[in-house]
Amino acid sequence: MLRRRTAGGDARAHRGMVRVGYREAGCPASALRRWSGTPRHAPWHGPRRAPRHLPTHRATRASGALMTLHTFHCPTRLHLGRDARHRVPDLLRGRTLIVCTPGQWARLQADAEPWWPREAAVFAEVTPNPDLDALDVAADALRGQGIEGVLAIGGGSAMDAGKALAAMLGTGGSLHRWFRAGEPIPEAGWLPVVAVATTAGTGSEVTPFATIWDTARMRKRSLSGPAAFPAEAVVDPVLMASMPPAVTRSTGLDALNQALESVWSREATPWTEALAARAVALAMEALPQVLERPHDLGARHRMAEASVLAGVCIAQTRTALCHAISYPLTLHFGTPHGLACAFSMQAVWSACAGADDGRLSRLARATGHGSVEAFGSALAELLERCGLSEALAESLPQDHAAVLALVGEMHAPGRSDNLMVPVTEAVLAEVVKRSLALS
Repeated sequence: MLRRRTAGGDARAHRGMVRVGYREAGCPASALRRWSGTPRHAPWHGPRRAPRHLPTHRATRASGALMTLHTFHCPTRLHLGRDARHRVPDLLRGRTLIVCTPGQWARLQADAEPWWPREAAVFAEVTPNPDLDALDVAADALRGQGIEGVLAIGGGSAMDAGKALAAMLGTGGSLHRWFRAGEPIPEAGWLPVVAVATTAGTGSEVTPFATIWDTARMRKRSLSGPAAFPAEAVVDPVLMASMPPAVTRSTGLDALNQALESVWSREATPWTEALAARAVALAMEALPQVLERPHDLGARHRMAEASVLAGVCIAQTRTALCHAISYPLTLHFGTPHGLACAFSMQAVWSACAGADDGRLSRLARATGHGSVEAFGSALAELLERCGLSEALAESLPQDHAAVLALVGEMHAPGRSDNLMVPVTEAVLAEVVKRSLALS
């Protein structure tokens, strides 16, 4: 049960701030009823919108003390653990659309213990970095089939595609109309999504974001808002044991980067700092382990937990400069998202370290590194151990000038300006140059 300390000094239940599944989170039903009024057997779905009367980071004065008011909103119910996938049938309602890649569909059909609905519509044509026009075509083909919910199975691309289809099929809209014709994206009416993660990286199963790639216009688009939160997230480390090393590396680095991005975000709060510290500690321990021992389910579980925690963090803070830099790298060179984010991670840490307001020091201590400098060294050692330089050498052009030519495209509103330090053209160029030198 979450509590806050009021000006008068007494602890009172703080209503309406966080929505969790009490059975999964270990919160007794009676406690849930006390703070939310929700009966024991009420349906899992609830308000899909953060309370509008609670602005983020609002300073107020009470009894002469300065207090900061934060908002935390994550309505997705989480099922995390070995064999969690077998809960999926109980989470679905009505006619379901399965969204996945062709490879994932083949693995599902070969599963000796089917846990997915046999009587379902299927869109098994998801590609890495889902394309706007392809998703519009898919939505048009699926309309009129009576679909009532989406089961997205896979990594970030499958979940992004699933959320986009849930939005279009639920509202009757299209990505073309929203992103090219300028029509407003509906804030309600999306179909519910059950997200089953098969990678530990994007955390998309607990975020209100979906990345869509408008390759015809060379633009990265984003669906975002409370309606984009999945209703249910299923995270089963068993499904991650078959990830190839390259996918394990890229998605794992994505999880680590998202946790760090939430720390150096302008929107960081004490809550996200605490969650991010655990995510960083878990990822730094588990990522080398899963690369060396792919079938170690304990390490896979720790990496999955890190991914979920990082996703919850960026759902509150959004990402920052590393992601802004990554988008042109993926768009122009096809660099896998996690590698593209990790490309600038050391340089951004260094840029923030010189202006640390205490948050980086707290993270360093919480993860057992003692100082900002020691953490920076540990981060460099981890990236070397994970083979980041070799992976980047295969996915970025050898001519550094080609990367530097994209600096002008790396100012992404809401990302590059979300860093704890101001990002000028000079700062951005220096971060990219330093990242190229390190890679």
